Amino acid sequence: MSAEIRDYLAQFRGQDILYLPNPGNAGDSVMSSATYQLLDAAGARWRVPHLGTLDPAGQVILYGGGGNLYEVGRHAYRTLERIHARAKHLTILPHTIKDVDPLLDQFGGNVTVICREPVSYDYVRGRGGRYQTLLMPDLAFALDVERLLSGRDRFSAPLMLADFLLSKTLRRNGHTSFDNVKRYLNPGPVAARLRGRAPGGVLNCFRLDGEATDIAIPPDNIDLPIVFMYGVSPAPVAHHAARSLLSTLKSFDEIRTNRLHVAISAALVGTKTQLFANNYYKIRAIYDFSMRGRYPHVTWMG
Repeated sequence: MSAEIRDYLAQFRGQDILYLPNPGNAGDSVMSSATYQLLDAAGARWRVPHLGTLDPAGQVILYGGGGNLYEVGRHAYRTLERIHARAKHLTILPHTIKDVDPLLDQFGGNVTVICREPVSYDYVRGRGGRYQTLLMPDLAFALDVERLLSGRDRFSAPLMLADFLLSKTLRRNGHTSFDNVKRYLNPGPVAARLRGRAPGGVLNCFRLDGEATDIAIPPDNIDLPIVFMYGVSPAPVAHHAARSLLSTLKSFDEIRTNRLHVAISAALVGTKTQLFANNYYKIRAIYDFSMRGRYPHVTWMG
């Protein structure tokens, strides 16, 4: 599942790369964690810049995978609109993309757009732009789970707090927001309860945001990606958030969710999962493209 993205990133061996992780919750941390692993394996010289001081001129830039490249004015749209024309090359890592015609029409031959399911791929390719369009699985499928859960990528909250303060002072490197820093310094009672519980049981993890559906929310629902929303940079923070999510999912007997990266993470650690739809095609399209038949312990519920 990870061969395509590994082969693509191999072209950047020995090159200086700017990586702009797509911000969000712990699901986005899983994608970022996988990306950091892949960039290290590819031998790229990468760093996460401070967005406020980023000069894209002549740079090779990777924009992190995700699902927020839809509609004019969102973070991904604004960021890509600002940087694409002046970058030496811009790659948008595997994304779900819709309703961004004006942005796609601006892209030139220095842009590669990687979609993570065929619906987005057909839409992006159908615009007929000069950019290159590729189709690859979501980045989370490339995660080295054994390495992540082994703790090789150790996390130190005091060191990360110092890094946060330094990044805000010097504005050279990117770091998660202060709200996320507060979460990893003090994860809160829900995280503590999850750490202290006996293994087993069923986790209901249904989203409560703009992609929620009319499914009845169980009274014991825990929106896990928000609980472990520690950030997507720097790498130790992303690894810590991803490790917290995967180790928690591994401790349950069954997961019921309409959170995409909860389902992918549960699939990767082998936990039985019932996967429900979000409010548009994203989850179903990724399930059909990358999960159906490969993860028999994940059942599509519609």
